Amino acid sequence: MPGKLIVSRKSPRDVAFRRISIFVDGELKEHLYFGRALELDLEPGTYHLRADNTISKKEIEVEIRDGETTEYECRQVATLFGAVMVLVLGAGPMRVELNLIPSSGGSNS
Repeated sequence: MPGKLIVSRKSPRDVAFRRISIFVDGELKEHLYFGRALELDLEPGTYHLRADNTISKKEIEVEIRDGETTEYECRQVATLFGAVMVLVLGAGPMRVELNLIPSSGGSNS
């Protein structure tokens, strides 16, 4: 029985602009925009999950278990330097974060 991987982008801390590209084992799965979520049915095993906004990326190993749902919150946050650039220029570098939602029962390494 496959497990489910969910990557959501709904955090109030997210700067809510620019897409984040989500890759599983090197394969592009979706360009994730704020307010959206990606749901994938995957066979049990270990997968390489990458979130990339072309300036910053976060890579982790994800364990998918039989019949379980593993959920991550993906967000883009401004660094101090990035926030200043956004104020002055209207754009700046953002850091990508991937955080396991503890109640989902998954694990990351």
